[in-house]
Amino acid sequence: MAELVRCYGEPKQVPPEMQPATTAKKEDLQPAMLQALQAMHKELISLREEVAQLRQLPPPPTSTKPSELPQKTSTNDDPHGLRSLARSMFENQTNNKDR
Repeated sequence: MAELVRCYGEPKQVPPEMQPATTAKKEDLQPAMLQALQAMHKELISLREEVAQLRQLPPPPTSTKPSELPQKTSTNDDPHGLRSLARSMFENQTNNKDR
């Protein structure tokens, strides 16, 4: 299309199906934007109130005893066996070089 415009110039009339779609007018977007802004403002106020309430709570008890600390659950660090495969391949390469 760009080459056609360069060679022959801009068309005098563009068929309706090739004309770009019209965008919404500013007046149509303003009420929706205002409504979204008001909703965000209400959410901000409620979050600030919640933070103020949380700050009034007493701090959680601190414990230095290891038995009272939450225990880390053991997770499978190698669920697909890729690390063990890579480790065994590396060890095989190392062993072959030593021979």
